[in-house]
Amino acid sequence: MRGGMRARGAGSFGARPCRAIRARLLQYGWDALPKSWRRKWMVQRILATPPWADMRAIRAVYVRAAELQHETGVTYTVGHIVPLNHPRVCGLHVHWNLTPEPAALNFSKGNAWCEWHGDLFSEPEQFELF
Repeated sequence: MRGGMRARGAGSFGARPCRAIRARLLQYGWDALPKSWRRKWMVQRILATPPWADMRAIRAVYVRAAELQHETGVTYTVGHIVPLNHPRVCGLHVHWNLTPEPAALNFSKGNAWCEWHGDLFSEPEQFELF
């Protein structure tokens, strides 16, 4: 990283720890997590990270957010384009669903899903798996 910057969370959520924690969480439940990880958003992120996720690409998004923060002086976080926790949709924690954005914008979304997004899946055949 440039200038010794460290993306918050980028180093602590690598592929091996993520896969190991996810496996323990699925097998043993909430109590299998370290106490510092027992937060709803963190559990959602762990469960939404599929085993095949490209952890290097995910880390690159967090690094880019740190670079933008350094360049602009504005606090940046990484947000999910399709939220992880919503009654109608369930996004994944994968690099193509992540975007660096100003923290104020990210926190103001509140897991919102625009109503017009529902129109993208209005036809029954769009739900079929081939």
